[in-house]
Order: sequence, then structure tokens, then C-alpha cells
Amino acid sequence: MDKLLRHLKILNSLTVKAAMNVLYSAYSVNFDHRAKTSSVSELEKWIMALNKIELSNLWLQRYKQERPFDILHRIYFDFKVETMAKRKYRRQDFQGSLPTKEGDQNRIMPIVKDFGNYLVQLSLTDSIQHIAELTGAWVLSCPEALVRQYGQVEIVGKMIGKDPTNWQVPEKYSRIWLSGSSQGNIPEPNDMRLAFTLDYMFIGYVGESLETYLPI
Repeated sequence: MDKLLRHLKILNSLTVKAAMNVLYSAYSVNFDHRAKTSSVSELEKWIMALNKIELSNLWLQRYKQERPFDILHRIYFDFKVETMAKRKYRRQDFQGSLPTKEGDQNRIMPIVKDFGNYLVQLSLTDSIQHIAELTGAWVLSCPEALVRQYGQVEIVGKMIGKDPTNWQVPEKYSRIWLSGSSQGNIPEPNDMRLAFTLDYMFIGYVGESLETYLPI
């Protein structure tokens, strides 16, 4: 099985909170590793090759501030959004008994170690792309039963000041799919709501504003 699909299958067997823990821990380990082992010139070469004006301008800012590797956060979220826009991954049905927060406690650390060990073996570019695509794939495919397991959809609805049972995602956020839906491949409102719930919770989990990481 493809490594990304194997990692995705593992995430989709966990509670949402446990999956976020795994994703964030693996990402943090990889970020720290890249900041210590990658050269600034290697990072700059990759950014220039991406050929995105906004990203290149941000690179110049971070470089002047002597925080060049901070840009990896932006690249990560941009790749994640691109994955979501393409909609290659679809929401799965959950089979069997739902996991519990208590039951997932003992599973998390071995999974984080497995993910982390794999990421540090990859190149700078491949590692960021892997974890970014994995995050986007999880947002798109995490079974609805898991997303709704602990009332998370309703919680997010209240947090953004909407009807907790039948709210719509913010228009700015829905542009993610409009930008990648040349064939009308736009999610149904409920599916978009589930994706927004996961993305909103995860970005909040890592301490970033949702507004910061919309598509470039």
C-alpha cells in the first residue's frame, strides 16, 4: 500500500482529537528536523522553483527577519489547500465500533514515532508535501461518524456564530473548492461543513488563524 494511503488509513481509525495530535506531532518533529539539517540555499532554491510571487515575497521578508524556515508553515498549508481543491480523496464510511479518547491514548505515541521516522528519511520537499497532502486528505476523507462523534460540528458552528445544526461554511473558505472545481466538482453542503470543521479545529489546534492560511 502507498505510504500516504497507509498513514491516512491509520488517521481515519482514530478519534479526531487523536488524529490531530498525530498530525501536529509528526509535523512538528519534521519542521524541527528540517530547520536543523536543511540549508537556507536549499530552501530558497525550492521556493523559487515553486514560482509563486506571493510566496517569493514572503520568503524575502522571512529572510530579512532571519527566520527563513518559518516559511515552511506557509508552504505546508498551501500544499494542504491544493490537495483539498483537487478533491482526489473522498469521505469514507466508518466500519466497526468507533474509537474512544481513552482507547486512543496508548496508540498515539507509536503512530507519531512511525510517521516521524518516515518523514525524516525524505527530502525537504517530499517531507513537507507528504504531511501537507496527508492533512488535506484527512480533512476530505475522515468518516462523518468520527467528525460528529463528540459534537464537533455543532461546537464549530457555535464558534463561528452560526446555527449549530445547519450552518454554512464562510464564503471565503468555500473558494478553496471553487478554485479547484473546473468540472463542477464542488462538495455537498454537509461534506463541506465536515471538512471545514476538521480544518478549523486543526488550525486552531496548531495555534494559527484560519484567515492566515487560505490559498495564495
